[in-house]
Order: sequence, then C-alpha cells, then structure tokens
Amino acid sequence: EALVESMRSQDVVPLSEAAEALRESEASVNADTLSRVTAAASEMLGQAFAGSGGSLFPGFPFVHYVYARAGVGLTDPGRILEDAAGRAFDAQSISAGEVVALEFSGESGASMLYAVSLGGTRVAYVDTSTGYIVSGDLTSMPFSNAYVWNFSQP
Repeated sequence: EALVESMRSQDVVPLSEAAEALRESEASVNADTLSRVTAAASEMLGQAFAGSGGSLFPGFPFVHYVYARAGVGLTDPGRILEDAAGRAFDAQSISAGEVVALEFSGESGASMLYAVSLGGTRVAYVDTSTGYIVSGDLTSMPFSNAYVWNFSQP
C-alpha cells in the first residue's frame, strides 16, 4: 500500500515528463559523448555482461549501459528504426560511438542485435551465445539489414 500511495503522490514524475527528459538527454549527444561511449565500450571488450540473457532486444542493455556511463539516458530501442528511416546504411560512414542495429534473417525469422560502433567498420556487442562483449567487423558480418541511430545527423 505504501508503494501505491507513493506512486500517487506528487513526488512521482509523470511518465510523459520522464520520456521527455530521456529525449532531451539523447538530443545532448555530441562528439565528446560519442568518444566517452566508444571508450566505455572498448574497455568492456572480453568481459561478461550480466544483462544480456533473455533480452527482447539483444545487445540493447549493453548499449544502454555504455551510454549511461557517458551520462546519456536512451529511450526505447525502437527509436533506431524511427531515426534510420529513409537513410541508406553505409558501414564506412558510421561515427564511433553511434548505435548500430543489425538485422539477421534465418529460418526462424528475423532477429536484431544492437551494437556500438568502435570506429571504422568495427562494432562492440554482446555475443548472445556466450554473454561476453566482443568486437566484429561489419564487412564480414552476415546481416541482412542494418540501422544506425545516427546522433551526428539531424
């Protein structure tokens, strides 16, 4: 009952305000932020990531974590699809620190994997079979589609 009362009190931030605060946080991303994100992701290579198991959006907890370490709160992972609409994907033009979502097609349907660009064509992501942070080269990954949450472009 105390929790319900607390939630009804005026001290609780309405969901619409929380969502707006996250969008403002996303809008503050700049080159310095992307540099901090890249550094955080690079530092984690080879480490186990506890938040990777059973995720509806594989890799997004890792992406969310490295952005939080850089001082940015991200909204939902679906935003990458909204922001990438109409943009041609080019692995060579991704800025270090940007979020990359890779879509893989298989017999059981399509799946997504969220990653952080390390610069060039390299990305850091959670290997879903081991739970460890690894890096890969986009030019050799068998994805069918890719999307970039490109903070460096309007």
